Amino acid sequence: MPVVEDLFTAGDSNWQSCPECKVAAARLSLLVGKYPVLKKHLEDVFDTRKVRVVFEDNAHFTAADNKLTVPHTGRAEQADDLVDAIIFESYNATRKDQFLLDFGPDFVQKGALTAQIEADTMTDFYQLAMAMEEGDRTANMKKSILRAQGAKGAVSLHFLGSPHEADPDKRALLPITDERRLPTGVMYIYMNIVNAGPLAIRQALFAKANVPFSTVQVKKFGVMGSDIVLTGTPGALQTAATELDTLVKKNWPPTSGIAKRPGVLLEIIDKVQTDGTFAPLKASITQVAFGYTSDMTNLAGLNNLNFQWKA
Repeated sequence: MPVVEDLFTAGDSNWQSCPECKVAAARLSLLVGKYPVLKKHLEDVFDTRKVRVVFEDNAHFTAADNKLTVPHTGRAEQADDLVDAIIFESYNATRKDQFLLDFGPDFVQKGALTAQIEADTMTDFYQLAMAMEEGDRTANMKKSILRAQGAKGAVSLHFLGSPHEADPDKRALLPITDERRLPTGVMYIYMNIVNAGPLAIRQALFAKANVPFSTVQVKKFGVMGSDIVLTGTPGALQTAATELDTLVKKNWPPTSGIAKRPGVLLEIIDKVQTDGTFAPLKASITQVAFGYTSDMTNLAGLNNLNFQWKA
């Protein structure tokens, strides 16, 4: 079928000589011919939306490039994974506009949206699987059906509220400090905190507190880099923000200690809540504002043992 042939040709011009692609193309052609809902969906993604396909070593959708990357090993036995990735990531491609939303320094909203996108894509994938005969489902389709069992109400809410690593056997093997134990709905927020560098966390804190600031280019030790300059009117808020900035710069862990960052942010929030110096910031810099749940707090504590706080 044209939509299938065009898809594989875009991924690799030599696909017809590739064992994996030949098997996957035949499998996908069968599914497209048998299930009109899938044919219509793939035509929308690849013909109307002009999403392009790239064969690499993992699966993801890059919204900025309108590019769908799928795993490619060349081995015929991996064809199920290739078909699975094309279908799953094609549902992500329909959410391009959501992926491109800019929340500025607010990584809490960004994390929450990423989780919602994943839950909605998983729901589309699950609904397609439910419309298929058992023998036509990929391995991950079967897993999505198992994962949805026990859902009370909307399936997407069930996906958000269940552990990100859905397989209980695999989850049991994870370290107790592993973020994949968290529910999908909060894991991305947690990981955004983990990945927030010194500049990003300062931007996030000041944005939450409505403290005026500018991000400027400065030279340190002969190297150009970014820094923050507080630009508000002198007063209690500005003074508290300056003290907070000093505290964060002293304590925010470097790249080598990123696992400790969610716990350190909790320490910073606690300091704001209990130290009168930061009273003007107390209402805005809270655990709730940064998306913390009890699961996140517990995991952050486990990852932050023996952290040396600098007053």
